[in-house]
Amino acid sequence: MIRAKLVVTKQGVPLWMDYLASPVLVMTSNTSFSAVGCEDGSLHVYSPAGRRLLPAIVLESTPVLLQSLHQWLVCMTSTGLLYSWDIYNLICCIEGVSVAPVLQQVVELEKEVACIRDIRIQEDGLPIIITAAHQAFVYHTNMKTWLRAHDSCVKESLLNRHLRLSKENFTHTQLTEPSVHVLRYGWVFWFMHRSPGEKITDYEGAMKKIATFKTVEEFWAVYSHLRRPSDLPNISDYHLFKQGVRPVWEDDVNINGGKWIVRVKKGLASRYWESLVLAIIGDQFDVDDEICGAVLSIRGSEDIISVWNKTSSNGKINLKIRDTIKRHLNLPAETTMEYKTHNDALRDKSSFRNTDVFR
Repeated sequence: MIRAKLVVTKQGVPLWMDYLASPVLVMTSNTSFSAVGCEDGSLHVYSPAGRRLLPAIVLESTPVLLQSLHQWLVCMTSTGLLYSWDIYNLICCIEGVSVAPVLQQVVELEKEVACIRDIRIQEDGLPIIITAAHQAFVYHTNMKTWLRAHDSCVKESLLNRHLRLSKENFTHTQLTEPSVHVLRYGWVFWFMHRSPGEKITDYEGAMKKIATFKTVEEFWAVYSHLRRPSDLPNISDYHLFKQGVRPVWEDDVNINGGKWIVRVKKGLASRYWESLVLAIIGDQFDVDDEICGAVLSIRGSEDIISVWNKTSSNGKINLKIRDTIKRHLNLPAETTMEYKTHNDALRDKSSFRNTDVFR
């Protein structure tokens, strides 16, 4: 019996379709493959042209989370087991590892429940689990256990602290340097605030550099101690930009680009900003080096999130960036988004007026 019809489209044009015997609950895709997870515990993997790359993967229970990056497919099931596969080479990286130890370690905060907020895939296929308490966990395949890479309650990465052992204490053991999870690019957090009525003549000079990070551990050490967007004063801006790129229109990398703009209701910025930051530093946009950075602007009646890219004339790339923003922020399909080139911003000296509207 057919229980689901799967249709893949591009800009509204159907590319291919398939019929499945069980309702689809989760799905993921990238430029290499697409995958869907069904209610009956099966996974189906397709090529970009719609050809099934392998027979259905049969799991022990219903898939509840599905993520992909390059050749890697990561799945978590309703019984709390985590899998990671190399679809190209048909290799299992993580086989049914329980996430129960991670949930047991979640700090019990007021109005918080023990839950997984997000899962990010590293270049080697190993996932990083991020909890609602802003803790990050990685699975050590040789030790067969979870390691807490960062705890939001301390400034220093606990992973680094516990692995940074003295050779004098281990005279018969050869120690190696602790492994870190290096990001594809280095990134810099900036902050700017102005009082109501204050005019800033030197925009770049008014920005304060907060910190630079190049690894997952360094990111969490910085991010967990930043003030949440909901706690920032009015007319404040967070900037996250690649190391070496100035967060201004005139920068050589930015000058021929533009930005996608999302206006959000008050109270939603913290959740959206965190999801966007994780997607950007985790290289989830899959557009090579096109992403320059992102800005969160806290204003009186609304908050504004913008993603900067370096080539405003590339329509295909721009639409892909727009769709990736919608997907990672879980924005409704009817959400209005705006785009503005930096050259236009320079001409009218405005970031958010006279934009091109996309519905």
